Amino acid sequence: MSRRLGVYLATLAVALSGCGGGGGSKPPAAPDPLGDALAYLPAQALAVGTVSTQLENGQGGQLAQRLARIPATQLLLGDASNLASEAGLSLDDLRAQAGNPVAIAVPDLIDVTGDRIPLVAWAVRDAGSLQESLDGAVDRKRVDPAGTHRGVALFRAQDGAPAFALAGGILLLAKDADTLRLAIDRHAQKRGLTQRELADRLQGTPATAPVRFSVSAPVALAGPRFAELRKIPWVAALERATLAVGADEQRITAVARFDTSESDLIVGDLPVAGGTGAPAIPRFGALRAGLLAPGDTLLFAQEVWKALNPGGYRIFEAAQGPIQQAGVDPQLDLLDELVGPATLSTDLQDSKLRIGLRDPEGFADALTRSRFLLGPLLATLGVPGLQFTVAPDGATQVSVNALVVARLAVVNGQFVVTTKDPDLARVERAPRTREPGAEGAFVVRMQSRRLRATAAKAVGLPERAGFALDGIGDGTLVVRSEPAGTTAVLRLDVR
Repeated sequence: MSRRLGVYLATLAVALSGCGGGGGSKPPAAPDPLGDALAYLPAQALAVGTVSTQLENGQGGQLAQRLARIPATQLLLGDASNLASEAGLSLDDLRAQAGNPVAIAVPDLIDVTGDRIPLVAWAVRDAGSLQESLDGAVDRKRVDPAGTHRGVALFRAQDGAPAFALAGGILLLAKDADTLRLAIDRHAQKRGLTQRELADRLQGTPATAPVRFSVSAPVALAGPRFAELRKIPWVAALERATLAVGADEQRITAVARFDTSESDLIVGDLPVAGGTGAPAIPRFGALRAGLLAPGDTLLFAQEVWKALNPGGYRIFEAAQGPIQQAGVDPQLDLLDELVGPATLSTDLQDSKLRIGLRDPEGFADALTRSRFLLGPLLATLGVPGLQFTVAPDGATQVSVNALVVARLAVVNGQFVVTTKDPDLARVERAPRTREPGAEGAFVVRMQSRRLRATAAKAVGLPERAGFALDGIGDGTLVVRSEPAGTTAVLRLDVR
């Protein structure tokens, strides 16, 4: 019964959409349905969020319609049906209760892994009929009674989890009965999450988005495991990460924001280049990407790797010894030279990369002196078996078992890498364009159908193997970073 939270949220949205959802004849179960549901959730939870069940109009309706056009939705419906069945209910039972938002919490990091499911509280529209369904499920031995707590009857699936309860018109779902008891105590003692606290957690997300979620960075990064990671200025400044998912008549849009607004960060601390500039991207290719200041982003990634895996990083540093003996500093002579911008074009079988250099001649000299030593260095990163040799035209060839897999060289001030095209100069000259409306240091444009076909072919499957994602068209990802926060916007055409 392993479920990742993102899949769970999508499942919930799909399950509550469709015919029969949110009928208008019955009033909500409580004067403040969301507030009453939130009162069962822990105020200091790792993550909290809401999912709208008003899926007949507005963004909620558009999201339901867009999801319905994707065949993979049927897989989510199967997962939702299994989850409802474990409570002795059906999807129709749940759809009949739609109307009020569902409140969701992940109490701590332990609840993100394994078979854990989040704590869910939902003010249903007709508690009486739902209680009859639960009682009938007990009579049919579909679910087992799990005792009572503060006068609330508890239920559980016959495999022992998850656990359910209907408390004063609020349907509760948790990983086990003990979590339900804690939630009921929290509500009775008025220690639960409030509407104001939820609004603070979801600050910056549009109130009209049918799916909104927030992760507390201090809770997520607490403890000795992340002590070194918290020394990175951007990570230390991170207050929360939020996610909002909405839709219109053409696309689904997901916006993730990483809030550092209370910090004194400078541009050099950011994970990608700051400001409103945007890189050009290749004009052709199934996936086309552009990145400003790639060296700065690689340096940030290097710091994260060092903090999360210090042992592996020390091995990597030690492996640089032969390159340094050749008179090349991997940091100064190679990484720091990648000032950008960088552009990538790929269909997963044929890739082309270009990166602007600060000192092209110096970089070319460092590459020449170190290329025969790069294989052992990359082996420390888990990429063994690469050999670097000199091609007749002076380019560096990368091969595996005598099969050339890439060619690289400095061409017209650009570091150029290609996996198939032998003409590096042609790759350097390939036309570039700017994505309309994209403002951010990292821009990606993808053609979903072509990527699915080449991905399937790469693993030996028919091109139609990715049919479950039919309906998803082109997509754009833009990442913009400022000292006050970093925002990633993903738009997927679904028509």
